[in-house]
Amino acid sequence: MYIYISRRVLIVLSVILLLVVASGAALAGAMSQNEDNVINACYHNRTGALRIVSDPSECRPSESPIWWNQVGPQGPPGPPGGSGPFPFFVCPGCDWRYIGDKLIGVDLAGAYMPFAQFESVNLSGVVFSDAILVNANFMQANLSGSKLLGTDLRGANIGGADFTDANLAGSNLSPFHAPCPDEFAHCTIFTNANLTGVDMSHAWGDKITMRNAVLVDANLAYVSFNLCDLSNADLTRANLTGAGFYGCDFTGANLTDAVLEDVRWEATICPDGTNSDDNGGTCEGHLIPGG
Repeated sequence: MYIYISRRVLIVLSVILLLVVASGAALAGAMSQNEDNVINACYHNRTGALRIVSDPSECRPSESPIWWNQVGPQGPPGPPGGSGPFPFFVCPGCDWRYIGDKLIGVDLAGAYMPFAQFESVNLSGVVFSDAILVNANFMQANLSGSKLLGTDLRGANIGGADFTDANLAGSNLSPFHAPCPDEFAHCTIFTNANLTGVDMSHAWGDKITMRNAVLVDANLAYVSFNLCDLSNADLTRANLTGAGFYGCDFTGANLTDAVLEDVRWEATICPDGTNSDDNGGTCEGHLIPGG
């Protein structure tokens, strides 16, 4: 197939091509010859036409010289931006047991990590707020100073985990498992932890330490704790319905307005320092520290 182009069209196209090449060459030449990185041009006073020149002296009487820098001056630095949120992290069943100390202080808020393996991992200062950690394994993990506000920890294994000074307000730990075999260096620790409003219902554990913990409005219904330490804990308005405490220590604990229906107290030290076995198998009537 042949396309016929007239001679007149060929001439016009050739002229246009030459003008484009010449203009580009002139611009490149003007920019390359100017050592001050200044672009010079001539502005036609009547038509507004603009043409690039290498020197203002090339402007005609009908034109005005103008110029501008190829690179403008550096502006002042802007204000620092705020730290953005950690990207939504999805890693169900991931095994972190060999990561060492690389997760210390990391922000994993809102992460989705059910069945994750954190056994013996140093997670001190980690932010797990609003994360999904259902059935995760935290056996002997260090979570001291961590933030787990509103975290879903249902079914998690926290045997031997250290939550000292951690904030778990509003978290769901129903039920958690906290075994403490003899080979553990220590059992589960919640010393000085904020457990306000947590749901621990139906949880069970051995030798759990909640000394000085805040359990205001917490749900401990039907928990089964053996040899636990709740001395000086604040259990104001906590729900202990059907809970079982065996060999536990409530010395100095605050149980103001706590729900104590059907609680089982066996060999347990009451808030006033007496033993439940000496009180007819109960701590009721002995709930005021030093009373």
